[in-house]
Amino acid sequence: MVNSLTRQTGLKLGPMVLDVLVKHYFDRLKKDHDAKGMPELMQEELLYDEAFNIVKSFMETATKHTVEELQAFSNTRTPSPPWVHVVRLLVPMSCCDDAATYLIKALGGEEVAKRIVGGTKWWQVRGVKGVDAEWIVAKKDWQEAKKRQKAREASSPDPGAASPEADNPNQEMPATYQPEMDQMRCILYAHGGGYYFGSIDQERYCIQRLARKVNGRVFAINYRLAPQYPFPCAIQDLVAAYLYLIQPPPGALHTPVSPAHIVLAGDSAGGGLCIALLQVIRDSGLPQPAGAVLISPWCDLTHSFPSIHTNTATDVIPPYGLSFHKPSTLWPPPPDDLTEEVHQGLRSRIRDAIRPKSKDGEQTAQNGNASANASTEPLPAQQNDASASRAPSPDYTLTLPEQNTGRTLHLGSAGTLPLPVDGVRSQRVSMTTAKGETLSIDGQVHMYAPNYLLTHPLVSPVVSFLGGLPPLLVIASDKEVLRDEIIYVAHKAAYPDRYPVKPEAKLLYPVLNGIEERYGPTKVHLQVYDGAFLAFCLRAPTSSDGRACALQMPRTRFLCCSRSRRLASTASARWRRSSSTSRACRYPCPSGTA
Repeated sequence: MVNSLTRQTGLKLGPMVLDVLVKHYFDRLKKDHDAKGMPELMQEELLYDEAFNIVKSFMETATKHTVEELQAFSNTRTPSPPWVHVVRLLVPMSCCDDAATYLIKALGGEEVAKRIVGGTKWWQVRGVKGVDAEWIVAKKDWQEAKKRQKAREASSPDPGAASPEADNPNQEMPATYQPEMDQMRCILYAHGGGYYFGSIDQERYCIQRLARKVNGRVFAINYRLAPQYPFPCAIQDLVAAYLYLIQPPPGALHTPVSPAHIVLAGDSAGGGLCIALLQVIRDSGLPQPAGAVLISPWCDLTHSFPSIHTNTATDVIPPYGLSFHKPSTLWPPPPDDLTEEVHQGLRSRIRDAIRPKSKDGEQTAQNGNASANASTEPLPAQQNDASASRAPSPDYTLTLPEQNTGRTLHLGSAGTLPLPVDGVRSQRVSMTTAKGETLSIDGQVHMYAPNYLLTHPLVSPVVSFLGGLPPLLVIASDKEVLRDEIIYVAHKAAYPDRYPVKPEAKLLYPVLNGIEERYGPTKVHLQVYDGAFLAFCLRAPTSSDGRACALQMPRTRFLCCSRSRRLASTASARWRRSSSTSRACRYPCPSGTA
């Protein structure tokens, strides 16, 4: 049965397309229309305007539905066109088990994983016996690879080893993995969706287009989603997929892929997972891939940069974020005090069940009740709230430089996040306003991770050390809410010596201790497109910017790119780069509290 979100989206789509078409037409006729603050790209291109309004309206509609309905909608099966070959498979549990070993090593060992993440077993639980994945390749590229394979077999000493189907290169390709695909380029792709929705089917067209542009194969996975599977479940799935490529288990249909022939790619939350995967690969001793393509990566779950507030009108993300949905049994989670009360009740029942019978049973019960009451007493302020002892941050007021308007934006106070120290796992976030009023929130802010882990370097890579990574192609949009943190991450990776790692990050991720002496800077290629929204090259691929971005991705030379940041403007005809000798960048590193 079709869920209510799918029905409502289908009913709104037709009228919305017509409404945007009419509005766009009349706005083009009017020279002095009211949309002066809107991006020029939206005013000039109908396809971009349509895509922006459809996606933005859907994101706002989704907040009125439950998380389960949104996940079901994004997981709707999307058929592949006839020119694309798709092979569905499961990454086996052996790769998942090996991935857990490498992830625990990167986290700092079992003791650190228990202290920070809460254990080493719970995040290995999964609903399916493996990781759902797909090989995606254009049939024309497979035919070319098949011809090359046939030529190699003809020149080999044993020509009879050629497969019988190689005699007819125009026959229909079966839905299985073919040996000729081993010679094709490989991209490991992680879809976006705020860590809690999305799937391969949601971005199938974009992934297929990427495979066709690079003339290679894409290995895309459906990683486990929050809030059912929070951090670090998705990272374990990415590590398992990477191990499946470079160290295929017995029974795998593909030959080992050289890490130098693998490029990671992801958009939004998938881009953030790619950065986390690169850190785990670096810190666990695995061989590094050739590079990574990060399309509007979500790098900062603490919301510490100004564009989160200033670009809400020009981006598809709702102004209040991604965590507000119709309440359900899945989200939001119960308050900490209720959870602790339930846990205490369960512990008391277990103690009563296993307590040995004695003559002074009444006295034993009284002692048990006394200990239970003692355990439920509130902890001291310095232990219950790790941020209580910190000095309140100042009140922030930002002057917007866009178009020389001189407009100011009052951001208010910045709250400090709690840390999982001394066994205390508090969710409370407190801040003090300019008037001296204290504001606190005890609920979990993001579905992907609890509040005390939002500053973990694998959750928010913006606080981590990003040197020693393979070359990065970072794509951002000037009008998206994630713009500032993406530019900051690109600068931090290119010049890690200028951005020292804070002690809090080293406390959560001990491998960062002394890492500055072990690794140097990362080669970064940054593109910032003016007037575009989040991951526009995927959601508006037919616009001029989308076409220009798609053309640049397969042309990037990961093994010899420089640290100069290259920029892209509104249309492909106006796309411009910084010269190879200049290190100047139109987008200087933004200031933030990360």
